[in-house]
Amino acid sequence: MENENTSGKQLSPKENLAQQILEFTQEQIIVRMPYMSRAVLKMPAVFIAEKDEEKRYQSMYSDPDTMGTDGINVYCNAEGIIQWFEKAPSMLPRRYLHMVLHCLFSHPFQYTALKEEYWDLAADMAVEYVIMNLGMKELASDRDPERKKVLKEIEADAGKITAEKIYHFLISDEDRAYDLLKLSGLFVGDTHDFWIDRETAVSDMIVARQCSLMELEDKVEEWIRAGEQTRIDMETQTGREGHAPGALVKKVTRIRRDDNDYTEFLKQFAVACEEVHINQDEFDYIFYTYGLDLYDDMPLIEPLEYRDANKIRDLVIAIDTSGSCQGRTIRDFLNKTYSILKNTQSFMPRMNVHIIQSDCEIQRDIKITSEREFEKYIQDVEIAGSGGTDFRPVFSYVDDMIEAGEFLQLQGLIYFTDGIGKFPSMEPEYKTAFVFLDSGQKMPDVPEWAVKTVFPAES
Repeated sequence: MENENTSGKQLSPKENLAQQILEFTQEQIIVRMPYMSRAVLKMPAVFIAEKDEEKRYQSMYSDPDTMGTDGINVYCNAEGIIQWFEKAPSMLPRRYLHMVLHCLFSHPFQYTALKEEYWDLAADMAVEYVIMNLGMKELASDRDPERKKVLKEIEADAGKITAEKIYHFLISDEDRAYDLLKLSGLFVGDTHDFWIDRETAVSDMIVARQCSLMELEDKVEEWIRAGEQTRIDMETQTGREGHAPGALVKKVTRIRRDDNDYTEFLKQFAVACEEVHINQDEFDYIFYTYGLDLYDDMPLIEPLEYRDANKIRDLVIAIDTSGSCQGRTIRDFLNKTYSILKNTQSFMPRMNVHIIQSDCEIQRDIKITSEREFEKYIQDVEIAGSGGTDFRPVFSYVDDMIEAGEFLQLQGLIYFTDGIGKFPSMEPEYKTAFVFLDSGQKMPDVPEWAVKTVFPAES
C-alpha cells in the first residue's frame, strides 16, 4: 500500500521516494543540530502536480528543483527533489535549513508595505549568513567565500547582519541596492512565491491558503514558540559541537519575541468603534430565507451591516531627536510601528496621526491622514534637532491641540526615546507610553501613569 501525506492524499511512487529523501534530509539536520528538531519537523511536504495552475506554483514547473514554504507546508516538485538528491545530495540539508530559518526569523510573515525584491534579498542574505556562521563542513558550499565577501562589505555599512538591517540599508542606498540585486542568485535557497503576498489583501491571502486570519496568526505564534524552544534546547546543550554559533539564532529569537511584545503593546491604543461590514455572527438565516419564500425574493431581515472593531483614528507619535535616536533608527521605529498597525488592521480609513519631532523643544509636527501619507513620510522623513531631552514640550503642545479641537478622541501618545528626560509633573488625560531604544541597559523609570516598553535596536 502506498504511503499517504498529512492531508490523506495517496502518494505516487515518485512522491513516496521524494518523501523518503526529505525525511532523510531532516534527519541529517537533526543529527547535526538536535536543538533544531522541533522547527525542522514542523512543516509537512506538499508535492505540486502539473495540474496545479495557481500562479505561486508556476516556479515548480519552470525549475523543478525549486522548494518553498509559507510557514505551514513545504512545497516542492517530487521529480525535482529526486534529481537534486542524485546530483548534489549534500546541498539538500542546506536548502531545507534555509527555509526553516526563514520561518524562525519570521521572514515569510512580514506582509507589510515592503519593497518585495529588497526584502527577498535581505532575508536570503541573513539566512545564508547564519548558515555559514554555524561552521559546519557538511553545509559548506563552494560559493561561500564569495557570499562572505559580499556580506562583509554590507556589514561594514549596515551594521549587524539581520534581514531588517540589510533591508533598510538597501532602501537607503538605491544605487548600491541595484548592484546587489544582480548578486541575488548567490543567496537564493528557495522560492518566496509562497510567502504572504504584501500586495494582496488579507482576505485574499486567507482564501489562497484556505484558512482563517486567526489560523494565520496562530501559525506566526507557533513559530515564535518554536524559536523560543530552539533557544532553550540550545542552552541545555552547552558544550556540544556547533552550539556556540547558535548564539546568532538565540539573538534573532529574542528580537522576534520583542517584536511580538511590541505588537501587543500597540494594540492598547485602539478604541472600540463600529465599522461597515456584514456581521455574519448576528445574521439569522432562518428568517432571511423564510422571507424569500414567503414574499418572493424579498428577505424578511437584512444582514446587519456593521460590526464592533478596535481601530485607531487619533494618535500622537513623538520622536526624541536627541542622542542616538537619529536617521535609520527612527525610520526603523516608524516602519515597524506602521507595519504592525497596518497588518493588524488597526487604522481607520481616515486617520489623524501627528508625528512630532522634539529634543528639548518642538522641532516639527507632521499630520498624517492616510496610509499613503504615512508610507511617504517614512520614506522621506528628515530629522530635525539634536539638543537635550525634555519630554514636557510635547505634552504641552498636545494639550494645546486638544484644547483647539484638533482631535475627536485622542487614543494616546507614543513617545520614542533613547534615554532619560524631564517628565511632566501632571498626568495627562490620554494614555501615554514611552518606547525606549534597546541599548542593553536598564530602562529608565517612568511616572506611574505611563507605560513603557523596549523597541529592539536591531529591528
